[in-house]
Amino acid sequence: FSTLEKICEDHSRSLASDEVHRPLSVLVPKLIQMLRHQNERFRVYALSCLLYFIPDNPPGLLVHIGPMLEVRLFAYFP
Repeated sequence: FSTLEKICEDHSRSLASDEVHRPLSVLVPKLIQMLRHQNERFRVYALSCLLYFIPDNPPGLLVHIGPMLEVRLFAYFP
């Protein structure tokens, strides 16, 4: 997951680009799934990856913003 996080950090704009067939349309739902994982480390990495895309508001993220906001992140933290 740390490798994926580095890729998201370094290439967030190119991953959101139409030129590469919108990989965010596949990646974002998978990251949202990981936000529900029982392992805290997976949730942290998934959230970290998603945060790199928020400043640019790419369509691949905005389409899935509803399910992302429905995740109760703090329900897992004491």
